[in-house]
Amino acid sequence: MNNTRMAWTIGTMAALLLAAAGPLAAQDRIEGVWAGLVKDDAVRMKMTVLDDDKEPFGEWNASASFKKKDLSGLRLDDQEHDFRTSRDAGTIEFHGRLTERRGNGDFEFIPNRDFAAFLDAEGFPGATDRRLLSFFLHDIGRAYVREVRATGLGDLSLSRLVSFAVHGIDRTYIDQVRGGGYPDISSSHLISFRVHGIEESYIKDMKKIFPDLSSSHLISFAVHGITRDYVKDIQALGIGDVTPSRIISFKVHDIDRDYVETLGRLFDEKLSGSQVISFAVHNISPQYVKDMQELGFKDISPSQVISFKVHDIDKAYVRRLQDLVGRDALSPGKVIRMKISGI
Repeated sequence: MNNTRMAWTIGTMAALLLAAAGPLAAQDRIEGVWAGLVKDDAVRMKMTVLDDDKEPFGEWNASASFKKKDLSGLRLDDQEHDFRTSRDAGTIEFHGRLTERRGNGDFEFIPNRDFAAFLDAEGFPGATDRRLLSFFLHDIGRAYVREVRATGLGDLSLSRLVSFAVHGIDRTYIDQVRGGGYPDISSSHLISFRVHGIEESYIKDMKKIFPDLSSSHLISFAVHGITRDYVKDIQALGIGDVTPSRIISFKVHDIDRDYVETLGRLFDEKLSGSQVISFAVHNISPQYVKDMQELGFKDISPSQVISFKVHDIDKAYVRRLQDLVGRDALSPGKVIRMKISGI
């Protein structure tokens, strides 16, 4: 190859590389604005990523707190200046001004491509620049990724790693949950456990009562504020098989020990758990039962009371029927049939 042809080839290749580098460089930086408060040894920032490539003009908001010592070049003299901080996921270069109390300015995030390659090698491919920014803001680095990966959870993803970090899920918490009786718990249920404040002691309390309690039921217990004492109170009522699902139904409908005991004293027969739930679902109060009994239905059964309520039978309706056919001619069953018939 002669010198002229070689020079032309090198020049052409360089031009192609520069052309290719243009869009890549544009993708390598995420820009935005920030506003911050200086508090003790940290600067707390609200950061807004500005995306003018989207129509309409797009924004993406996030909050973060940085230790002063980690902000290289930081000044608090109300003068414009540049400062920066770096983590495994990349670097943020700030420009702006701060006083001892507050500040504002703009920033650029420069993703760390080596970290993206590390994530890919660890089984988390496809980390976008914005995902890397999320990792940066939540301080998710190589050590944390390796720690969580080493737990052997099979349904991890980039987004779930962020959720783990946001909610403080680490190897210790995962081991506690598994050791408490959930060795095969999923990452999504781990997040739900943490979100709803399920700790080792709560798991132990509930597992003592229901050894086979599923993770889904435990989450529902926590969501509805079901405590060990609540379960014990319901079990002590002797209303049949008190399953986790029934406990949840009781709590959802605000059924407590006092409600069940008050109703129980009004009937000769023992109420079942499903009947108690039906009473609560249809808003049947002890006073409603007493009203029907005082109208002459001393032996009205729980199922008949439920039917009365379902068909909107009240005191006024019963009295009209009594005026029509006589008090002694009516029974609960006859009242129900007459109501259904439109009388």
